[in-house]
Amino acid sequence: MGLGVTVLMSPEHPPSETPLNGRKILIVEDEAPIALDLAAAVQQAGGIVIGPVASVAGAHAAMADNRLDGALLDIRLRNETSFPLADVLAVLNIPFVFVSGLSSALMPYTHRERPLFDKPYDPGEVIAALARLVKEAGAAEPRANDAPA
Repeated sequence: MGLGVTVLMSPEHPPSETPLNGRKILIVEDEAPIALDLAAAVQQAGGIVIGPVASVAGAHAAMADNRLDGALLDIRLRNETSFPLADVLAVLNIPFVFVSGLSSALMPYTHRERPLFDKPYDPGEVIAALARLVKEAGAAEPRANDAPA
C-alpha cells in the first residue's frame, strides 16, 4: 500500500451487521502504521476504505473520484495541516473525526467542537464516534461530490 494512492478495500462483514454499513470512509494519515491500523478498524466496522492518503492534495483527488460518507483526519501531515480539508468537508456536510497528537487548544475555532482523539487512541472509540456522525448526517443522502449518474 502506497500512501497517497487511493485504494478501495471491501468490508469484511456484510454491511447490515456493522457500524459503518458499507460507507466510504476517507483516511488522511501520513504515518503508514497508523494509516494501516485505521484502515483495518474501518474495514472491521464494515466500511470501505478510501486511501489512505498522506496529503491534502491526495485527499482532494480521492474526493473527486469517490462519494464519501465520512473521513478520519490526522491534523499534522508532513508539511501541512488537514484544516483546509476539514473546512471543505464541513461545507459538503461530510462528517469527520480528527485523530492526532495535536492539542485541542491549537484547533481553529471553526473545528473546536469536532471530535478529536489524541494519539494513542482506542480505534473502537474512533470508529464509534465516526459511525454516530455518519448516521446523524444521513450519509445515505446524495453528497455534493457525487459523480453524475
